[in-house]
Amino acid sequence: MTVQQRIYANNAKTTIASPVGPSDTSIIVADTSKMPTIGTNQYFMMTIDSGTSIEVIEVHNISGNVLTNCVRGCEGTTAQSFLIGVRI
Repeated sequence: MTVQQRIYANNAKTTIASPVGPSDTSIIVADTSKMPTIGTNQYFMMTIDSGTSIEVIEVHNISGNVLTNCVRGCEGTTAQSFLIGVRI
């Protein structure tokens, strides 16, 4: 079993650039420039916050402005739908 290392970045935030459904594992965002560089066997956590509900996700890869291989509904939250412009 490969051990995954959690990495961090202070104030890494952006907005969702394309609607997200609860089964989506890729999330298109407006900007990834403040997000950490993910190496082999690394990931970071993000919170999607619509103002009325939140979801915590693991991000395992970034390709351009797309967060890929995301694990949805972490830390007791539920995977849900989010619209363009929602904070992440």
